[in-house]
Amino acid sequence: VIGDYFKKAWDASVEFETAMAGVAKTTDLSAVQLDAMAEKIKALSERIPVSTTELAGLVEAAGQLGIADEYLLTFAETMAALGVSTNLSASEAATSLAQLANVMRTSGKDYDRMGSSIVALGNSSATTEKDIVEMSQRLAGAARVVRMSEAQVFGYAAALSSVGVEAEAGGTALQKMWGDIE
Repeated sequence: VIGDYFKKAWDASVEFETAMAGVAKTTDLSAVQLDAMAEKIKALSERIPVSTTELAGLVEAAGQLGIADEYLLTFAETMAALGVSTNLSASEAATSLAQLANVMRTSGKDYDRMGSSIVALGNSSATTEKDIVEMSQRLAGAARVVRMSEAQVFGYAAALSSVGVEAEAGGTALQKMWGDIE
């Protein structure tokens, strides 16, 4: 029985080290920064109900998605929180919001604000966070052209999703309308 506990601890340690190798591969962190990141991930896992390995995977994904090194942990924490509290998985949230941020030219320090906006709209409208994100992705390109903010995009997305408009149809209709207005 005690041997099983040691084996589980060893396996978890190896799994985390493998995940941190992925972080090293996708980021520009030095060895010292990587060690500090590992400690921050461990501390974060004590505050939110997500494993260290999953958090390291989110940091790795952040690196792949081009998130600046100083925002890696904030990004991972926000995506993990979305994964815990919404119908989006953490990896879906990471990919979707990083793509949306690229289109909208959102600063890396604003991911937590984006996550909070999506959750607030999901809680106060007749739609889900996943639908809001999907619609927002459809609207982002045209919204950027007409100089809308992320908050405005999320608001339109929540309103359209709340009345049952599908992302594809709503995105196309609003893109055309905003293009005509512009």
